[in-house]
Amino acid sequence: MEKAEEFNRDDLFERAKDYIDTNIELKKLTIVKSVAKTVGGVISGLVLIVIAVFFLVFLSVAVGLYLGELLASMYLGFFTVAFLYLLVGIIITMMRKSYIQNPIVNKVISKILNTGK
Repeated sequence: MEKAEEFNRDDLFERAKDYIDTNIELKKLTIVKSVAKTVGGVISGLVLIVIAVFFLVFLSVAVGLYLGELLASMYLGFFTVAFLYLLVGIIITMMRKSYIQNPIVNKVISKILNTGK
C-alpha cells in the first residue's frame, strides 16, 4: 500500500511540474505573439508614414509652383505653402495630447494586452 501512495505522490508531483512548465511556455509564447504583432503594426505604420511623407512633399512642391505662377512670384508661392504648414503645425501641437498621443498609447496597450485577437 505504501508503494502505491508513493507512486501516486510522485506521479502527482510530475504532473504538477509538467503543468507548470507548460503554463510558463504558454505565457512566453503569448508574450512573443503580442510583441510580434505590435512590432509588425509599428513597422507597417512607419512604411505608410514614409509613403505619405513622400506624397506630401511632392504635393507641396506642386502647390508651391502653382501658387507661384498665380502670384507671379515663386517665392510667394512657396512661402504661402510654408505658412500653411506652420498653421497646421501649431494646431497639431495644441491638440497633440488628446488627438494623437493618447490614442496611440491606448492602441499600443490594447494590442499588447489583447493577446486573443
